Amino acid sequence: MPRFWPHELLTVPRLRKGDRVAIVSLSSGFAPLFPKVYERGLDALRTLGLEPVPFPTASMGSEELYEHPETRARDLAQALEDDSIAAIVSSIGGYESIRLYEHYRPAMFRRHPKMVLGGSDSTTYLLYGLRAGVVGFYGPSVMAGFSQMDDLPTEFKDHLERFLFGRWKRFEYAAYPSFIHGYTGWSATGKGGVGKPVKS
Repeated sequence: MPRFWPHELLTVPRLRKGDRVAIVSLSSGFAPLFPKVYERGLDALRTLGLEPVPFPTASMGSEELYEHPETRARDLAQALEDDSIAAIVSSIGGYESIRLYEHYRPAMFRRHPKMVLGGSDSTTYLLYGLRAGVVGFYGPSVMAGFSQMDDLPTEFKDHLERFLFGRWKRFEYAAYPSFIHGYTGWSATGKGGVGKPVKS
């Protein structure tokens, strides 16, 4: 029975303070609808010591992105091929990123292995990378995760610091003392915070 991935798995370089990270919207385009939430996420990346580099899709709306999957695929390809970019972070998830597949092939992940981070619909292209034998990371996006960093328990930022910049062979995921139920303030002027913490 053939393996899901035909190659040995490649790990990707850890990030360093000052690294440039591409911001892409490969599913939905929510930055124009919720600019405060988006900008807050970019600020969080800067707080972590990274330099966000928004690619064209990051500022596009959902309708335009839906009509142009080739544009989304081009952003992903260019972010992978750009040696000045250390990682790729999704602006947010959404749906139908599977339509990007006809515009590129997974092999480009292996030619340019780097951290690709996102959640929800980002699973599609994380699996594209895995198919090429490159480890991907299901995690926070700019607008759903990084944007709420200051409202979450301090353990969240500590976790990100260890994960993104630490030297580890096997990452230990420590349980948080509380969890958050729901988001608040998602409007054109709202900051997109989180609900009250609930003890675990």
